[in-house]
Amino acid sequence: MATHRELRQRVSRRLNQALVTVNKGGAVGNVEDIPRTNVFWTRQEVTDWLNEWLLDFYVEIALIEPETLIVETDGTYTASSRSVSLQTILGIADDPLRVEEIRNVTGATDGIGTLLWYNPQRALRRYSADGATSNYPNMGSYRWTWFGNAPMRGRIWPTPSGAMTVRVMYIPAQPLNATSGTAPALRPDTADNGTGDGDVPVWIPTALHMLGVEYSVMRAFQKEENPSWQASAALYEEKKQRFFAAVNERQGQDARDTFITAPQDLVFGQSRRRR
Repeated sequence: MATHRELRQRVSRRLNQALVTVNKGGAVGNVEDIPRTNVFWTRQEVTDWLNEWLLDFYVEIALIEPETLIVETDGTYTASSRSVSLQTILGIADDPLRVEEIRNVTGATDGIGTLLWYNPQRALRRYSADGATSNYPNMGSYRWTWFGNAPMRGRIWPTPSGAMTVRVMYIPAQPLNATSGTAPALRPDTADNGTGDGDVPVWIPTALHMLGVEYSVMRAFQKEENPSWQASAALYEEKKQRFFAAVNERQGQDARDTFITAPQDLVFGQSRRRR
């Protein structure tokens, strides 16, 4: 895995910008890094570009392979509440990017609880208004939905009469730093003390960490108004799409290829029996 400082070093080398020896103190001591000032592409700038790249990939992965980004948190749905802020339930400051699953784990001893069925807001609104009718039969279980933003609110129907402990599987709004639990994912070193130097973009497969370098070089060329940024952008997009193709292949790896040698065997019903 490439660390934050290693990625910065590679960006600087690609740009032919000299690294300098920086005393980070403590056990780190002297290391090569991008200067904080008096250079065209500063350390903070490169860190910002690497975090932009992370966010770009994070959103894409959330669409095609969300399982790799899911976190799980237990929280309390307040008794007799029509809706509760998901930020409050999860103890977070930003709305989730996506909610995958909610379970009722109130008093659960099996560690699993009961899955709450999801209904879109419009469907749940009609269901809760009509009650158990022939069109919306009572299935004997709670349902949940979400609506709104800043904060996104979660709604459980029927409204629980007592406090409900819920286990929520969700994708955070953005990649968070594994140490601080806050954004940005790759922390800037603004005081030459090594902060963030060892941070790793853990949401991205190791083989693709160099894509962060490609993205940063592209952004550096854009700042310089160097036309080479277009070639860098094309290379970045090509490698990114290659990764997404690999993900799709990985998701379908259990599928069995079928070779059709006699198309008539796929004809069903009376026409097949007459053959």
